[in-house]
Parts: sequence; structure tokens; C-alpha cells
Amino acid sequence: MGTFAPEFLAFMLRGAKNPVSITLGTENEAVRLRFRLHNMRRSMRKQQHPQSEEIENVSLHVKENVLTAQPKDQRFIEALVAAGITAEELPEQPVLDAPRDRMPKKTEEEELAEINRFLHGDTSHA
Repeated sequence: MGTFAPEFLAFMLRGAKNPVSITLGTENEAVRLRFRLHNMRRSMRKQQHPQSEEIENVSLHVKENVLTAQPKDQRFIEALVAAGITAEELPEQPVLDAPRDRMPKKTEEEELAEINRFLHGDTSHA
């Protein structure tokens, strides 16, 4: 994951679940830390780190010398809940996951064959 303090990851993982804020000495320090956290996230994504998907859900904000990490949709969730819209209205299996789960799994060979057919204009096996 490069040369990033393990506390950076802990901060991002906590922010993926609930808003968390830290106060730094100056706004410039808060902006520099936000930059380092973005670099860590990019490095984790590139290395396919097992927790990279979780921290992709984190939004980082600087206001004066305070850096806040929170779930990306947190500000929208608060407005939705205030309007009386909650996740309890969803079926047990969220609709967003259903199509992906129902798609037939293809082997790597099947995917490569499909790509080759597409590249060569053969749509007879589609």
C-alpha cells in the first residue's frame, strides 16, 4: 500500500461507516492530509487492496482546519430521513444487487471468445 500511516486507513474505514472529523493545526495541513488520503486510496485501488472498495465510499471535506471523512451519500441520507424515507422500505434483498446476481457467470475463456466474436463482427453466438 505504499508508505502511508496505518492510522490513515483506520480513519478512512471509520469514515466509511460514520462521519468522523479531526482538527489539524491549520487549513493547509487539513488540505495536505486530504491529498495524502486521496493518494492512499488511489494506491490501494491500483494494488487491488482488499479494503479499497470500502474506502471508495468515503467523501473527504475540509472546512477551515477540520478534515471530515464520511460516507459519500451521508448528506443526502440525512435529507431523505428528514423527509421520512428510510432503508426499511427496501425488500430484504436490495433491488440494486438483483440484476448482477441473476446474470449468468462466464468463464474467462467464454468472455475472451465473446470479445473475439465482437471484434471480428460475428454476432451469431450472442
